[in-house]
Amino acid sequence: MRISRAALCAAFALALLSYFSLPLPAQVNATATFTGQVTDPSGAAIVGATVKITSQQTGLVITRQTSADGNYTVPLLKAGTYSIEVTAAGFAPNTRKNITLQIQQVGQEDFKLTVGGIDQQVTVEGGAPLLNTETTELGNVINRESTEQLPLNGRNFSQLGQQSIKDWYNLTCFVAPPIYTFGNTGRNVLIGPGLETWDLGTDKDFRITEKVGLQFRAEFFNALNHANFGLPNASIGSSPAGTITSVITSARQVQFALHLHF
Repeated sequence: MRISRAALCAAFALALLSYFSLPLPAQVNATATFTGQVTDPSGAAIVGATVKITSQQTGLVITRQTSADGNYTVPLLKAGTYSIEVTAAGFAPNTRKNITLQIQQVGQEDFKLTVGGIDQQVTVEGGAPLLNTETTELGNVINRESTEQLPLNGRNFSQLGQQSIKDWYNLTCFVAPPIYTFGNTGRNVLIGPGLETWDLGTDKDFRITEKVGLQFRAEFFNALNHANFGLPNASIGSSPAGTITSVITSARQVQFALHLHF
């Protein structure tokens, strides 16, 4: 049995539609944050204290200065074990080690420094379990077996933590750098929605006479009518930050043509 080209193209298009109708996996935030306040023995905020956070697995060191309220925030940290050292002029250094930070956790680590010099350093071994005192989010490291056993009430695991064009990334994980300075966010920290478009075409030849023929063509641009959004706004501190307000491809376009050849 001979199968025409048009039938093959139609079957191929149906197969593509069936395959790409499957849900795409969502991107889940897999970072964590340290935040806290540095005060003196009376409870007053210490401005300009140096907060040094060190990953005990990789040796990565991140340094921050406390604000006018004595606060500090260090976002976009990988889950792991850290040590935090706080120093300020006229106060004894304070160090905490073996602090475990989990995924999506906002760890509150406040420090109350005592008056003294560097020879009076205070060191705490083994951090207590951290609580999310800043947000209601919970994060955990789960294995494959735990994932498969999650009671999702008919939902797919890929539907957890979905992003939207109105809230593409967590604004609380970023702060605008001081004026005339560069930030320290690494490359490829934010990932856009990507681009997915399929163009299809098919044709059929009709023989009218021995020398004259007619060709029918059908072409489909963005055949799946998939909305391809632009990149999220990364202007931290502005109202559209974290949102997507543009598209980079048009909606589905279909065109037909007849070609007479002789």
